[in-house]
Amino acid sequence: MLKPLPVDNFYATLIKMPIKQSAKKALKQSIKHKKRNLWYKERLKKTWKTGDLTQIYKTIDKAAKKGIIKENKAARKKSQAAKLYSSLTKDQASKDQKK
Repeated sequence: MLKPLPVDNFYATLIKMPIKQSAKKALKQSIKHKKRNLWYKERLKKTWKTGDLTQIYKTIDKAAKKGIIKENKAARKKSQAAKLYSSLTKDQASKDQKK
């Protein structure tokens, strides 16, 4: 079974290796940006699972500011989080009343 290649080797196998200095620098930058984007997206997923609304908003805003996700997607995700949070609090309140 083949193991997935790390990000550095992954791009090296797909892209013809650059010859000019500017192309080499551009390749390094794109790899660096890809790693950063993946880190932020994983962080978004992790904070979404925590259920802390303020932390979710903070992470979404930072990702939108850095350009990881677009502004409209950030607004949509914040709306979804608020809707999910309100439904969770309503469920929790109804469970408390039944007890």
